[in-house]
Amino acid sequence: LTRAPQVRNGIVTSLANANDGGLWVGLRKNAFGYFDGQSFSFRGKDAYGKVNLDVRTILESKDRTVWLAAESHAARLTRSGSFEAVLGSSTNFIAYDITCGYEDSKGRLWFGTANTGVYYWEAGKITKLPDPVLDGFPVNCVTEDLKGQIWLGTGKGLCCYNSNLEKQEIPYIPWEIKALLVDRH
Repeated sequence: LTRAPQVRNGIVTSLANANDGGLWVGLRKNAFGYFDGQSFSFRGKDAYGKVNLDVRTILESKDRTVWLAAESHAARLTRSGSFEAVLGSSTNFIAYDITCGYEDSKGRLWFGTANTGVYYWEAGKITKLPDPVLDGFPVNCVTEDLKGQIWLGTGKGLCCYNSNLEKQEIPYIPWEIKALLVDRH
């Protein structure tokens, strides 16, 4: 992997398993690539309308779509090879600073932002989680527990929503949460 100049001269920001056994690599100020165990194929910003893909999270969903949570937008690369912004960039004129991405057990794709809350992609549509508490500070991470609850690590602590996306009362944690881990054992 370090033989690829795009990786050697860049900063790796995210790694994700591919369904076929390969490895997706997100890069800062470049774009992303794929490593099949032998060689690295780079997908630079020239291929995607010269948009800066400062990738924060890369993941391959269950349907084999590659999802990118990038500085200016959230986007997907379909199995047919088409690239589509789903939040920010070419979808509207609002500037988004996407901080993280996550796929839950229902197949929804979640995108946290630096100051405009959380959005999820479901059934071909992007929807904002209607909780104004999330506006104005960063959502750093998203995960799902074994009960199907969605947990958000934010600049002002922890938030939890049940499987129907209703906010749950939890003990207040006054610190910024940068990472979440679910014990699956």
